[in-house]
Amino acid sequence: MILAPVEVTAQHRREDPLDVPISMDVIDGYEVEDRGQKDLNDTLNTTPNVMLRLDNGQVGFATVTMRGIGNQGGGMAGGDQAIGVYADDVYVGAQIGMNQLLQDVERIEVLRGPQGTLYGRNAMGGAVNVITAKPEEETFASGSALYGSDNMYELSGIANGAIGEYGDTTVSTRFNAFRSGRDATVDNLIGDDLGDYANTGGRAQVRAQSPDYDLVLRADYLDQEATTFAYGAFDNPYDREVSITTPFDYNLQNYGMSVNGKLFLGDLTLHSITAWRTTHSDLSGNDWEINGNSVVQGSEWDQTQGSQEFRLTSSDDSRLRWTGGVFLFHNKENERNFFGHRPGTAALYGAFANGEREESNSETTTNSQAVFADLTYGVLDQVDVMVGGRLTHDSKSTHYTHVSRMGWAPSQTLDASFSDLNFSPKLTVSWKPDDNARLYGTISRGYKSGGFNRQFAPTTRLELRPERVWNYELGSKARLFDRRLDVAGSLFYTDWHQQQVTAWQGVFNDIVNVPHSRSYGAELEAQGRLTQTLTLGATFGWNEATFVDFPNPSATLASGDGLRQPNAPRFTYGLSAQYLGPLDEVIPTDSGLDLMVRADYTYRSSYYFDITNTLEQEGYGLLNLRAGLIGEGWRVEGFIDNVADQDYRVQAINYNGTDLAIAGEARTFGLQATVEF
Repeated sequence: MILAPVEVTAQHRREDPLDVPISMDVIDGYEVEDRGQKDLNDTLNTTPNVMLRLDNGQVGFATVTMRGIGNQGGGMAGGDQAIGVYADDVYVGAQIGMNQLLQDVERIEVLRGPQGTLYGRNAMGGAVNVITAKPEEETFASGSALYGSDNMYELSGIANGAIGEYGDTTVSTRFNAFRSGRDATVDNLIGDDLGDYANTGGRAQVRAQSPDYDLVLRADYLDQEATTFAYGAFDNPYDREVSITTPFDYNLQNYGMSVNGKLFLGDLTLHSITAWRTTHSDLSGNDWEINGNSVVQGSEWDQTQGSQEFRLTSSDDSRLRWTGGVFLFHNKENERNFFGHRPGTAALYGAFANGEREESNSETTTNSQAVFADLTYGVLDQVDVMVGGRLTHDSKSTHYTHVSRMGWAPSQTLDASFSDLNFSPKLTVSWKPDDNARLYGTISRGYKSGGFNRQFAPTTRLELRPERVWNYELGSKARLFDRRLDVAGSLFYTDWHQQQVTAWQGVFNDIVNVPHSRSYGAELEAQGRLTQTLTLGATFGWNEATFVDFPNPSATLASGDGLRQPNAPRFTYGLSAQYLGPLDEVIPTDSGLDLMVRADYTYRSSYYFDITNTLEQEGYGLLNLRAGLIGEGWRVEGFIDNVADQDYRVQAINYNGTDLAIAGEARTFGLQATVEF
């Protein structure tokens, strides 16, 4: 009666989580399924001191915040992310593609704190690894169907099989595909309703394995469509009723290919990851119930990236263990944003004539090269010293044009560029007093690349300085009561400079560097197996994340010193309970079926959506329930999410003096059936 063993690759080698001196969460594919999690938004928002927010509350640009560190500089306005997201070892450079849909997932690793040595640029506050299931030698298939409230549905399937053996090489394949969607959930009194979506996607993999190498070729595709930006009055967006002439239509296509290979060279492993990805999105409409629906605005965004990483890793059976490598990255983004006046309506602010627009266009290119090394030496039988560092060279250039007809941003054509050299070191000392405990202390530096303000830039200054942080951390992990209870805790203090934030100036915004910010706090997690069939879990996060030196955060506020960071609740906690065992033990039958019952509760204390701390979301908790029967090769379950129908906001802005917000998901429920062949 022990907790199920899990292996992770957080340090680019397979390890027991107990041996990884990092504050981290590991959610395996079974738990993703048991919780009913559909995307990273579901997963990260149940993790202490972590939050994911979507810019329109449903799909689109994602802002991930860990320990108060996140992308407060906007997505489409030119800032990179501060939290690195990786899908099967491939860095996801597009913020719009960060909210990964969780289809056929093996596990998710959430690493808190700077991960600059092994993960590099833009993992300043942490990293998220999404590892999908690889092809296996057995032949099997599965299918799943879900139907719920608001005609919510999902159809998905997985097929895995071996192609054959060629000498000492086995070739196998794995395919998965899905289609999901939902009807609108927000009534529009004068136009199309909002809140509907449709997702279509899939992944194809081919794997060749032998004693000498392991090679996986992957290709994936995602298409998303939604009617979004259901903004209502900030104080009460929960009636889910708006009056918008032309709601935003949102479209996203995201696809890519990768070749992930390992060559086993005796005591060494050479790992190569070659990847190419592209993302396209466009949206246009009118998302405000103000100005007489005379506003029309939108954007188009195209991103293409290519990356190559080589790693050389030593074996695990020596006192000295090490990993070294090089990383090359190329990224190109084209972005168009417009804001204008709908033909046939009254002039907007007395300035725009019918059909006129204010428009920004930009083309931005990024090139990055890095070398890195991480060494662990057992100075004593129970004490390890880890030393690592990463040297990164970034260069960026942009061509920016703006056509002004209202004067909110100057008409200009600019070319800007910069380069930066950064070194991110890490030092960790860990002590393992026995096989079931570890204590560690870490000093590490993180780095987030500079960027450009590419959206309605109010001045000729486009460049943003890089962000840099120093993190100091103490942590412990233990496995108690004959492996029936896992506990982990950490204390951290993070000091960072030149934070990139969006400073709203009335209608449009400027992105500026904040000289000094700070974050400190703690995490505590426990998971225990009380009986053979009952598992309990608890998490707690405490975070004090503030601006220390922040002059002129808005046109009406002279100082932001002491204000809280956006999207950073002071307290987060979660409770979970799951029963998984024979139905006969609960209800006397001879069915031979298993019963699964699960409850998950998460709570966030109050937090702010904006840097001036005027748009506050009060503290709230969400309760989700699932229950089902499991037989030989099949599974049927029902679910209720947000059982209490809790009101809460997922996005808020101030638009020209009017506070607006998007409501979070109301109570949803449904049934899901899965069969295996």
